[in-house]
Amino acid sequence: MPSLFPNEYPSLPQFSSLLVKGSHHPTAPLHLALSHLALSSESTALILSSSSIHLNLALRQYNDDWLATHSGHGDLAAVSSRVQIFYPPTPAHLVFLLSTFHVVDSSANSDDLASSKSVLACPPALIVLHELSSYFLRDVQEHPTSHSWTVSSYLNLVAQTASLISFLSPTKAGSTPSTVLALFDSRIDEMKLPVLRHPSSGNERPSIAAPDLARSPRVEEVAPLVQNYFQWTAVFSSG
Repeated sequence: MPSLFPNEYPSLPQFSSLLVKGSHHPTAPLHLALSHLALSSESTALILSSSSIHLNLALRQYNDDWLATHSGHGDLAAVSSRVQIFYPPTPAHLVFLLSTFHVVDSSANSDDLASSKSVLACPPALIVLHELSSYFLRDVQEHPTSHSWTVSSYLNLVAQTASLISFLSPTKAGSTPSTVLALFDSRIDEMKLPVLRHPSSGNERPSIAAPDLARSPRVEEVAPLVQNYFQWTAVFSSG
């Protein structure tokens, strides 16, 4: 069964989409991928992380004893080989990467399969979005009144991934998709973004009729809006 921990810990309920927020341990996405893939000998998983530097540093510092002991051995090595990790550095790169994923018949053209890592032999069983807030928080903190990000900037990344899942594994109405989605974002509760763009972030001129509204767009907490996209939410508490 899927789990955010090694084998001896409780498992998660079956889900089609899962949001994990709070101070989760760095290897939680890996444990979810490995435990999910253990259910099938042919399925694959995609992890899309905002930063290879931050992810690799967090994994080294955490130094998961269970993974250190078992990785590279037996069944776990075979399962690990079916996990692909990509590091799109910006939201635009992530959207582009999502647009390139497609499934081809492995028996049809071996050259096509070898030409790109975004060419898939079958729909992945799991897609993980990792730390989407990292795309936005630095700009928001350094330029609180002039950054170009809005609530839709974040929600669009989730929606684009959900659209990819529908494209890769179309289902009949009312049925469960074969690909499930998980979003791990430890800082999503810090995210507050404007509904509209700050006028100073682009070339548009402030409204003469409503100058105060133009200078100070309304901001919204992102987490409650994102949760609407997900069947389950898991919250890690540091207390």
